[in-house]
Amino acid sequence: MIALVTYTNAFCLSVIFPMLPFMTHDFFPYLSATQLGIYSGFLGGAFSGGSFFGNIFWGRFADIYGRRPALLLGILGTMVTIVFFGFSISFIWAVCFRLLWGALNGNIAVAKTYLSEVCDDSNLAKGFSVLGSAAAIGRLT
Repeated sequence: MIALVTYTNAFCLSVIFPMLPFMTHDFFPYLSATQLGIYSGFLGGAFSGGSFFGNIFWGRFADIYGRRPALLLGILGTMVTIVFFGFSISFIWAVCFRLLWGALNGNIAVAKTYLSEVCDDSNLAKGFSVLGSAAAIGRLT
């Protein structure tokens, strides 16, 4: 299940990158290609900005309320913000939802912590390799 959470997270993070220039062009049809790349990069990087601050919150949340509720709420937050991001009617809304998407998605840090707690020394390396493989497959698909 942890591998599935990691796969889903990586897939959702990277699936929009081929569409970002077209989405940005729909918001700003008058921009040149260079300016379009700048705005697309800003929209794509908003996730990392939100994740930078959100991961601290999710780490504390997982320590207080448990790993499972943190993972479930992270998946729920990802699902909701993906839908709102897809229906964004302006560039500002798209950036805000992408930022919120990153802030509500603290699954990677919580999943790694959970995995380190449930694995012992005999299978810890195998567990983390499965986690890394799931993330790589999610980024490739």
